[in-house]
Amino acid sequence: MIKRIYILIFVFALLWTTGCASNAPSNYPTGNGSDSFVSPSLELFHHEVANFDVLFADVGKAKFIEYSSDYNGRHDLKQIDELYIPFAVQEKLSLSEMSAIHGIDIGFYYEDDIGTVATFSWHRAIHPSGITSNLQGRGEILYNELTINSIKYCISQWNQNTHSIFWAQEGKSFSAWFTGDFTEADMLAFCDAQSITAWELDGDAVSVSIQGMNNVSIHDSDYNTITADDDVLYRTKDSGDKERIGYKWLIDEDTARYQYVLEPGIYEFNATGVSGKPELLVKHFDSGEAISSVDYSKEITDQSASQFTLTVTPDPNETDLDIKSAHNFTVSMQTTKTSYSTGEAVNVDVMLVGDTSFALAESKIAYDTNLLEYAGYGDLSGWMSQVYREPPNLVTFRNVPHINMNIGALCINPIKLITLIFKVKDTLPEDEVETDLSFAAANVYPTTDIITTTTPGEALTLTLYI
Repeated sequence: MIKRIYILIFVFALLWTTGCASNAPSNYPTGNGSDSFVSPSLELFHHEVANFDVLFADVGKAKFIEYSSDYNGRHDLKQIDELYIPFAVQEKLSLSEMSAIHGIDIGFYYEDDIGTVATFSWHRAIHPSGITSNLQGRGEILYNELTINSIKYCISQWNQNTHSIFWAQEGKSFSAWFTGDFTEADMLAFCDAQSITAWELDGDAVSVSIQGMNNVSIHDSDYNTITADDDVLYRTKDSGDKERIGYKWLIDEDTARYQYVLEPGIYEFNATGVSGKPELLVKHFDSGEAISSVDYSKEITDQSASQFTLTVTPDPNETDLDIKSAHNFTVSMQTTKTSYSTGEAVNVDVMLVGDTSFALAESKIAYDTNLLEYAGYGDLSGWMSQVYREPPNLVTFRNVPHINMNIGALCINPIKLITLIFKVKDTLPEDEVETDLSFAAANVYPTTDIITTTTPGEALTLTLYI
């Protein structure tokens, strides 16, 4: 794994000289292929792309994230559209740093715990005809040139355990430096540039920014679930395997704004639960540039959205948004009077009003057990209802208005759910006291598959006297 990413600024200079080529021994690497010879000291493995996930994430952030001023090195990383890495690395070495100098020189730094170091650099600004010129007579103690599979390697030894190699391959310019115990075969196997690809490097992506919604779920076109682990999005397949597919970045904590960036594809976003001012912004990127940007925030606000389903595709013209408006319910308590004497019954009507049909209503009423006793209920409406006392100070009731919960009951005009009966205790701590009946919980569920909000009414204040 990459431990850290440095954005460095330096000047790389090469002085050109000429040299002579020699024939390579038969046991040297053949170059750029799986048949490369590996010395006994080298445990060969190919870099898995997962080793570069941190780098890909930073490149993706540089190309796609909403803001740029706070992201150090964004310009340098944004220019990276392809990468080359060494074919073979000694097993004891691990990738510890990456450098990108204005997107021109890109290097990887490998090391172990005892000071063995190997660096691999791709010099994008140096023409391949110049990378192997003017390298002799610069203070090296030994210099040699080898030609293997038409690739010329210029090898310099600077002291007992420090070497450098410069070469051109596939029209690109590369160099490597080694400090430690490396055989020549080790070094030449390392100096076989392999290209790696990723959608972050290509700069093609879909971006969805969602603000002020509590719950967001994502599926792909095969309805595989996409989940977040920290800021990385993974696609979970039927086999249970996870595949990195994108990122989830927190843009603004105060407004709960997140940006979801995914590789090109078809995705369905379902967002529910308004927690603030909802906003929605959809962008499409091609080669790192935004080719489409559509802000749906006004549409969501105008329709009082409580949830929406967004389908995005690689084609910006095929984005589909389905908004479902909020249907709100309010429960409240009312009495015929607000003052009661000791021993008197207090009848409390629990009322419901809302702008759509409801299938189930449930509430918990809290009261002061030092001043009031729960004495039962009356006028309980609905096809099926349930009332019970929860110690120490709650009365809970549930109301199902219709046998068919898809039909439910209208409550556009206020309806009475239940009448709760309390009794003022025979003794009070003072001649006159005030007490509150309040909603500890209130939930109303609609008949349709929508998200609703339920607003509990204000607490009911009663005056009790002897």
